[in-house]
Amino acid sequence: MALDNITINAIITTTSNKTKENFAPRKTAFLNVAEEDRERLIAFGVPEYVSKEGEKFFCVKLTDQVKLWNRQGEYVTIDTTVDAPNFKTTENVMLRMNIVKGNKNHNDFYRLNAIQCEGENIETIKETNPFE
Repeated sequence: MALDNITINAIITTTSNKTKENFAPRKTAFLNVAEEDRERLIAFGVPEYVSKEGEKFFCVKLTDQVKLWNRQGEYVTIDTTVDAPNFKTTENVMLRMNIVKGNKNHNDFYRLNAIQCEGENIETIKETNPFE
């Protein structure tokens, strides 16, 4: 299975656990993409969505382990399975992200598998108590 890939500048505004019948559960990242990369990502085949407020964004599923690469060429992996906490990246800081495209059973799929950043650019989203 050959994989194509694209590198973009984006912000992860949040992640969410997605489950669908007949598919393995995956964590999904919601991306605000740099304007200069928007058309490239659409041409790559990733659908663009528009929020009720008119904001454009993309949804891409994550691999189970995402590599965080620093500028020295070293990386650590973070757990991005549905059992791991949801996270976001630092607000207003565009980070380089690598998305791979594969095809299984004649269906294209996209996975975010690497981010160029420092560990402090990844912020765990704390759950809030809805009863307080």
